[in-house]
Amino acid sequence: MSASESDYLTSLTNLAKKKSLSRHMTSEESLNALAREGWGSAMKIAFKDRIIKARRDAYEKYCRNVAAEDKAQEKDAAQKEAEKSEERQRKEIEKFRLQEQRNRQKEREKALKDAAKLQKLLRLQLPKQKGHHQ
Repeated sequence: MSASESDYLTSLTNLAKKKSLSRHMTSEESLNALAREGWGSAMKIAFKDRIIKARRDAYEKYCRNVAAEDKAQEKDAAQKEAEKSEERQRKEIEKFRLQEQRNRQKEREKALKDAAKLQKLLRLQLPKQKGHHQ
């Protein structure tokens, strides 16, 4: 018999010796309570086993790694979203700048056309005025 089995049997014996536990319960309740205590004692012993501890530690390490990966992915997603937002803003500024540049060019062209029309009109009116003075 191993040490863990001996501990289990000892805990069951100690539990059975407690008379106050069964005094106020039905026999089915007493059996259920005894089984629950026995199961709890067995689980305490099992959790002390080094193989169980190693598996539990490995699982906890896995959970920490998954949480760290999730956090890194969230950080990457937030960084990518910030970069996209910055790129959208840069494109908007560039679009506005080009639109303003086109508007200024159109205004220049219109001003040149208006100036050319005015010069043409003035040239046409100057010979008429010279002819009237003579």
